[in-house]
Amino acid sequence: MPVLGLDLPLTQTDGTVRPGQGGSFPVELPALVRDGEMGHQQRIDTVDDYCDVVYDMGFWVNPDPD
Repeated sequence: MPVLGLDLPLTQTDGTVRPGQGGSFPVELPALVRDGEMGHQQRIDTVDDYCDVVYDMGFWVNPDPD
């Protein structure tokens, strides 16, 4: 199994912590990996020395307003 990297914006642009964001993410992440759904998430085109693939998971902790 490849090593997965996740890009999670946990701070605001001013550097302060993004409160209340991503609360359910740790619960939902194992299901994404277990069920093979990570392959459907947006990849970041980058080279990382510590993982095989990097996914942009920003919308999980900062969803677009409807």
